[in-house]
Amino acid sequence: MDPVIPVFEDPDMAPPPEAVPPGEAQAVAPGALRAGSGLRGVRNSLMMLAAQLSSRVLALGSVIVIIHSLGAGEFGQMQTAITYGAIVSVIADLGLSTLYLREGARRPELLGRYLDNMLSLRIPLLALAILALTGALWLVGLHSLVIASAALLVGSGLQLLLRNSFYALQRVKFVALEIIPEALLLLGLVVIGAVKDLGTAYFIWAYTFSYLAAAAYFAVALVATGAWRPKWRFDWSLIRPWMVMTMPLAISYVFTTVYWQIDVPILQHFGPSTPTACPTLTSLSYCEVGWYQAAYKPFQALLVIPFALRTVVFPLLAVYHREAPERLVIAVQKFFKALVALGLPASIGVIVLADQYTSLFTLPAQASPALRLLGVTIVFMFADNANATGLLAMDRQRTYAWIVGAGLVLNAVLNAVLIPVFEQLHPGSGYLVTSASTAATEIGLVVIGLIVLRRLGVGVPVFRLSWRIVPPALLMGGFLLLVHPQGRIATVAFTIVAGAIYLAALWLIRAADAGERQLLRRALQRG
Repeated sequence: MDPVIPVFEDPDMAPPPEAVPPGEAQAVAPGALRAGSGLRGVRNSLMMLAAQLSSRVLALGSVIVIIHSLGAGEFGQMQTAITYGAIVSVIADLGLSTLYLREGARRPELLGRYLDNMLSLRIPLLALAILALTGALWLVGLHSLVIASAALLVGSGLQLLLRNSFYALQRVKFVALEIIPEALLLLGLVVIGAVKDLGTAYFIWAYTFSYLAAAAYFAVALVATGAWRPKWRFDWSLIRPWMVMTMPLAISYVFTTVYWQIDVPILQHFGPSTPTACPTLTSLSYCEVGWYQAAYKPFQALLVIPFALRTVVFPLLAVYHREAPERLVIAVQKFFKALVALGLPASIGVIVLADQYTSLFTLPAQASPALRLLGVTIVFMFADNANATGLLAMDRQRTYAWIVGAGLVLNAVLNAVLIPVFEQLHPGSGYLVTSASTAATEIGLVVIGLIVLRRLGVGVPVFRLSWRIVPPALLMGGFLLLVHPQGRIATVAFTIVAGAIYLAALWLIRAADAGERQLLRRALQRG
């Protein structure tokens, strides 16, 4: 792969250093590099990790209630509508959220100006996205879900943009305070819908209301802290260079979104055409989509860990790249090591106890083998976030776009070719092919990302960083195989014990070096 020139290194491409309006540059720039940046990053990561894990448990509870209320078929329809909304959301974003996060972290005194322009630009983009979503849902026969899905598209994008403002300012306490109430609001709305049997569209509206409530909170918090004074702005002098700069990010955002979501439309299209697998539906069966998504939700709940850490670490790495490049390599390596230490035991635990977790969460029995296959993916998905964060922080969005594009092609080809074959050989097995394709694609992306980072001068010595992590993880897996818990209480209890064994083994084997241990202790004490 040929070297790629960083887009932001061209001074003509950077946003013009215009005068800052009164009131927007009064405070000390919170995103600027200063003493204690690494400690602040670790402390923020721990805070967000605790909040996100708590909220994911509540969100998973919401999903379980919805599955039991709708059944696999209607749940599959709901997830198909949400998936199409996620795919067309690329039109409304075009990678601008990532660009806003990065540039807001580098120039926090201009964050208010950036946010005003991003909100103004989002209006015409949202109109195009809603048109595309309407057409897509009508084509697949889900016209009854168009309005709810369009509202979800608006609400989710708005809360993401406003939430990113606090990530850019590295003031994640405001985000941590919001996450759990948002999850509780969603759970309450979902329970009401299940009790009153309000149907599929209502549950999509429940997600929309929770996103809009979060957006209102972030808007009020930004205004109250003086970080933003809302006004209508459409500064072509800012938007024009940003639209040029965001093109590689837009391409990578499109590739990433489509890569994550394309398996559902392919599975829905090539799934069984008779209702035998799902007798509650008289048309094209959505049951395989429902089974796959039922397995995907616990998997997705675990993925909130790297995504939360990535959002906190990314602004810090972006500042390192500009102001302290010698610290960037070390930070990327530490981030990779931390993600492997978190992801490997999660992978092993899900692989060993897939049946037990399926029973614990009262998921359809068909979800168990899919969950086991997705368990293989977890550690690679965790590690891949270190590669992605490093590349984007280094302004290598074009390179990242090529990598994600390769993953998109691989995932789409595997699903489009193998699902019809296995449906002919073993009807009702397509969703397992989708799970296996996800695992194969992620393994490939991690390998490619590591090679590219090394060529860019950010080598990640995988063996040296992770060899002390593997034995404790295998010890934990062996313990779970030995006890083989049965029943929900036993599953939860032995999962906790296994986690304690893993942590103790990490401590005994000295998996963290002296500097890492000191940083963690200081972060926990300060937190």
